[in-house]
Amino acid sequence: MGIEWYRDLSVTILGFGSTAVLLVLSIVVLRLQRTAGQALKEIKAASILARESAEIVRDGVEPVASILGIVKAVSHGSERGSGRSEKRRR
Repeated sequence: MGIEWYRDLSVTILGFGSTAVLLVLSIVVLRLQRTAGQALKEIKAASILARESAEIVRDGVEPVASILGIVKAVSHGSERGSGRSEKRRR
């Protein structure tokens, strides 16, 4: 058994080891891809639900916000008017 035999043995062992590592890594990557795909589907469903909820809340808040805006403008206008009348009295 010369040095060539040990060289061929080491190359053969390295080939089998590399093949086993590649096989294990491909299995791990495929499982991660499947898990990530399911997680992305869940995130997409949650974002759709959140968007729909936000639209419902916005539709309910818009009329109230416009009414409050009108009330605020009227109260601000009445405060300005009362301030002017007090200045005129002095």
